[in-house]
Amino acid sequence: MFTMQDSSSVSRNLIFIIFIIFLFDLRVQSYNTTIITNGDNCDPCVGIFHVYVTDCNGSVIRDAGKRSCSFFDPTVFFNWEEAPDLYCVHLYPQTHPPRNRYFGYRSTDSCMILAGDEETWHFEQRDVANCIKDSCKG
Repeated sequence: MFTMQDSSSVSRNLIFIIFIIFLFDLRVQSYNTTIITNGDNCDPCVGIFHVYVTDCNGSVIRDAGKRSCSFFDPTVFFNWEEAPDLYCVHLYPQTHPPRNRYFGYRSTDSCMILAGDEETWHFEQRDVANCIKDSCKG
């Protein structure tokens, strides 16, 4: 049978074990994902595009909605610093939703560049280290 001291010791050990479980098992690593426009001054972005992030299984986890891009807008079109281990970044022009394009990532930061207009547009991956550098090639 437990004495009062034994019960206290068991409780303290149980609390410690629960703390360790929360510390290691429930810790969430998040990643940064960025879409830039006009970083490629050779082919500026013009139009309205819908951008959203899924879990790569069809569930939307972040919907940034429709965003406008033009030569006068900031270089960073979309940025999210809380992407999970597995995520897919989707983009399509407002005039053509079936032209949805996406890139999938696992346990990494990501950078993409959007250029062109709603009819002739490019959505390409870019090296994260050179994400926001102004140059014609990433």
